[in-house]
Amino acid sequence: MQKTDYRKELLIEFSFLDIDKKRDYSLYRPHLVVQGDSEYLGIAFYADTIKKEGNKYTARIHCIYEGVNYNKLLSNVLFEIREGPIILAKGRVLKEL
Repeated sequence: MQKTDYRKELLIEFSFLDIDKKRDYSLYRPHLVVQGDSEYLGIAFYADTIKKEGNKYTARIHCIYEGVNYNKLLSNVLFEIREGPIILAKGRVLKEL
């Protein structure tokens, strides 16, 4: 596995697939799974950057695991937000920060 800078920060947009339950984003650490791939990429949200417009959210996130290859997370890449096997949301990377 190729190593990458796990401190990578991204701006993403996403929409929840089902009920939009309240979350404590300061502690929220789900996984992103890039469309067409099966690797779980651990991320964390910067809670103060989450904005909601209609049914879409934008947020700044950061990659959290050293030794994991986050290079798949490029601008316009589509992904799912998962908690374990459960797909909660779908979105795309807007840009690397």
